[in-house]
Amino acid sequence: MPDLCAYRVVCGMIPELTGYRAGTVLFLREKAAERGYVNLRTYARVLRKDPAEIAWLSTRLTYKGTHFFRGEDWGFFIGRCLSELADRSEVRVWCAGCSLGQEAYSVLTALLDYVPLEKIRILATDYNDELLEKCRSGRYLNMHLHEIPERLRRYVETGEKTFTFLPELRAAVETKPLNLITDDYPAPFDVILCRNVIKFFSGDMIPRVQRRLAASLAPGGFLFLSADDDRRGVKDRVEMIPRPEELGLQQLENRCIYRKHA
Repeated sequence: MPDLCAYRVVCGMIPELTGYRAGTVLFLREKAAERGYVNLRTYARVLRKDPAEIAWLSTRLTYKGTHFFRGEDWGFFIGRCLSELADRSEVRVWCAGCSLGQEAYSVLTALLDYVPLEKIRILATDYNDELLEKCRSGRYLNMHLHEIPERLRRYVETGEKTFTFLPELRAAVETKPLNLITDDYPAPFDVILCRNVIKFFSGDMIPRVQRRLAASLAPGGFLFLSADDDRRGVKDRVEMIPRPEELGLQQLENRCIYRKHA
């Protein structure tokens, strides 16, 4: 059974794999080797018989490397977009592919400069339940504290090795398992952030996901896609593949931020 056939077998057990880039075959080979199997063909046979191994592999499909206020577009997003939400009776935010939760707490603390906490609703979703548990805890290593602007550190309690967001902030972040490829999308939202996720999808899947995200926006809402990671000089900018105007969106100043027409 060649690797391509083995890949198709694995996709039959984990259907969302078909939405990822062609490099997924290489990813599966690496995971097979990590688990001690000589090739993907052998690993596919193991997966057929072991649901626990399927569950383990599924959790490895999510990306865990993120930061607070990640990327160069955050300043523009805060100054231009979040301030425009101040007059709304409620601000609904969806962090799609929230990973460990840094993005959810970044947008929440930034919003508190403009909107009272009781008017903010944050939904953080991810495919990986382990990551959602980390997000719910709101606890992070002190080595990441410098990523948070000093004026916003009043929202955390620091310990010897970790800091934790205040209980009232953690209560404002709802977590929910959601697969962007296979599940229905919630709606409507004033802000949707889907960053460091779409770049892993296949060329056919990217426009499908972008269309569905745009449909989940409320009129006048903002869609924040991916942006340059200036920490390591890695470019991960993902452009909108459908024309923004086809989705009722306006691109803001040639950035990965779009606004839905009111």
